[in-house]
Amino acid sequence: MKNLSVIFIKSMLALCVCILFACGKDRILDLPSIDIDKVSKCERDSIMMLMSYGKEGVASYQLFVNGVAKSIEYVRYKPGVIICSINGINYNIELFNSKGSSRVERIEARDGKSKLYDVRYWFDDENRLSMALVGGANGYDKPVVTTYKYEGNTITIWDGQKHHKLELSSNDNLGYVCNVLDFAGEYITSNYVIHPDLYFLNIYGMPIGKLPVLPDGQEVAYTNDHQKIIRIGKYSYEY
Repeated sequence: MKNLSVIFIKSMLALCVCILFACGKDRILDLPSIDIDKVSKCERDSIMMLMSYGKEGVASYQLFVNGVAKSIEYVRYKPGVIICSINGINYNIELFNSKGSSRVERIEARDGKSKLYDVRYWFDDENRLSMALVGGANGYDKPVVTTYKYEGNTITIWDGQKHHKLELSSNDNLGYVCNVLDFAGEYITSNYVIHPDLYFLNIYGMPIGKLPVLPDGQEVAYTNDHQKIIRIGKYSYEY
């Protein structure tokens, strides 16, 4: 009887994997069109990234660290896949089969022939990031699950074994240029789930519409006509 129970559990797990990763492959998602303002320069801490655009989105990345040019790389778009490199790391981005906006299904990061990590993504009915599974994160022997729950002006983030509540302000995320979840300060979310430069590929589902409540000493700055964000916390933007 015990062996039968084990077989049943394994069969159910296999069925779930099929549903999540295989059986839905032919289903076309009809996603709302989402536009992120074309940021040509984004700075954070010691990093400056210059971006150019083509008809499909970001066309190139030019990375500077402490004012020194490190690399310039070009983004390739193929059916269902985006391929790009940043600072020697190659990213293979698998997309859901969708019309309207593109949405990430899986990202694999490699350093040459060696796989560094991979991330799988799930979204809720409103096209918001709801869960991710991260394999290969530094300091973790096993895959890490993160979850995101949206309630009013609060987002609860479970980042591995701990959680954080991110409070949202009444200020609009103009042009959706702000990577709001990064302001939770959670290691897995900020370094693996949403890569701060890949954010501008517009692949992470519906962006969060309100800016986070900032710690004391951090500020939000806008253009003179108040139509674009030019600074929030450690980030600054040019268009």
